[in-house]
Amino acid sequence: MGWFRSLNRKSPGSQEVSALLVARNQLLGKLLDVEFSILGILCGFRVTRKSFAPRVRELCAGQPMLEQISAVMLAARSALQTEHAKLHKAMLSVVRGRRDLRPADDCAGVGSLVAITFKMTFPLFSGHRKRLVALPVLA
Repeated sequence: MGWFRSLNRKSPGSQEVSALLVARNQLLGKLLDVEFSILGILCGFRVTRKSFAPRVRELCAGQPMLEQISAVMLAARSALQTEHAKLHKAMLSVVRGRRDLRPADDCAGVGSLVAITFKMTFPLFSGHRKRLVALPVLA
């Protein structure tokens, strides 16, 4: 055993794309959490995602406490949707800007998100060489 072992290291661009995907996923998770919370508050009423905001406002009309709660929750949902759309648009621009991801984007059932996630998860199948760096073993 030596003092050093080789480790895989991602390029800075790869780390940025990975951070973009993680942030987009986090916002999507929080958006769904807020929607499910609203649905839980109004569980006795039939609310669908198609007419979500108008139906919530209609159900809460005339009840001051529910109107206040729903207004705040719907504002949070709207803000999360806006920010998620920005990150999604950034992810799509990354995919459009990379020539190696476009053929996977054209395959049936494989969208931009799947193509870039596969590329980030399995770099060996992507044609990239491994980058080996010798780092000291601390254990």
